[in-house]
Amino acid sequence: MMLKTGTPSVEATHSNPLIEIEPRLGGHPQRGTAIIESSGIEAHCFVFTALGYINALEFLTEAGFVGKRHLFIIPSTEISAQQIRRLAKSHDWTRVHLVWPGDRPGVLAKSISSLRLLKISLWFRLALSRMTPDDHVVVSHLDNPYSRLISQHRIKQFAPVVVVDDGLSTLLCHKEMAKWGELPLGRVKPSMRARLERALLSRSAVPARAVRFFSMFSLEPCDGVASIGKNRLVTLRQMIRSQQTTEHVYFIGQPWLRAGRSDEREYYSAVERIREHYRQQGLEFIYIPHRNENRAEVAKRFRTLETELPLELFLLEASCLPQVLAGFFSTCLLTGFYVFGSKMRYEFFWGFPGALSPESWDPCGVTDFVMRETSGAKFVSINRTLGGST
Repeated sequence: MMLKTGTPSVEATHSNPLIEIEPRLGGHPQRGTAIIESSGIEAHCFVFTALGYINALEFLTEAGFVGKRHLFIIPSTEISAQQIRRLAKSHDWTRVHLVWPGDRPGVLAKSISSLRLLKISLWFRLALSRMTPDDHVVVSHLDNPYSRLISQHRIKQFAPVVVVDDGLSTLLCHKEMAKWGELPLGRVKPSMRARLERALLSRSAVPARAVRFFSMFSLEPCDGVASIGKNRLVTLRQMIRSQQTTEHVYFIGQPWLRAGRSDEREYYSAVERIREHYRQQGLEFIYIPHRNENRAEVAKRFRTLETELPLELFLLEASCLPQVLAGFFSTCLLTGFYVFGSKMRYEFFWGFPGALSPESWDPCGVTDFVMRETSGAKFVSINRTLGGST
């Protein structure tokens, strides 16, 4: 599978507010030629998921960047690492660095991995020291110790970091910055690796002035943020072709069992009721496991679809599309809407686990944003619409 990138025309670039090259914080945006000549300027992309990788490429394509490109892969799971490495083989990266191979199951494996963090943190700082203020530095997830350290380094260079989407975290980071003028230091996960990463890499907030958002979401202007550019997903949309729809619903799973957000009975009971909801509509229910789910356990209960590709790319390559793309709350529902539009129906299931409204389930307001953003999307209450109790 080839995810091709190209160079936009000068006209297209100048009509896009993103291409206001702003290499220095506090400087004035410069409108120059659409293509950024190499002239020593390099791009450094730090990605955590396959979606983040795709959006980093979208940024480089929109910017018309043709210089040296360095990719740093920092995945949370082996599956994410495999997906990114597979995609990276199709593109001309100057160097690809696998900073972290992804967590492996088992206490011993995680303990050994944690011991590598000291060496990784030293190497990471050395890599940052080689970047110049004029280089383009892109991260796909801002709220983690690696990105916080990168942001601190860029502040010292009086240069911004470009933040692209790798999930709904962009909305949460933007909301925090709009409220506080910075991304505060949140609670650390209770794992050994998470605690060591914070201790060895960064324990600082990220000022809004250090950030340039390049997002597919319609973000409101935010005081202090260097700039906000719109990711139009040009590269993905160029891959769209004529596809028929089938009598299927693809339901995107969530890793809430492993995260301790729900117990097994509660989660699978809700999914089974959703499957019955679609069976009554004459649609076959196909479950797509999240990368952090126990796939073997899910396969015992539902018909599953597994792919080595990110779901968005899988759908672009598939001969047919499902009638419905559904889930509790997955970013794939949003990217699917942005890329495919009315070719599918998009249905979000809320009221799980145990909440009676989107507001009580989603105090950060993401639900309200999605309801405005996805015209025609349907929100279904598990308790009120499907009946019964979770």
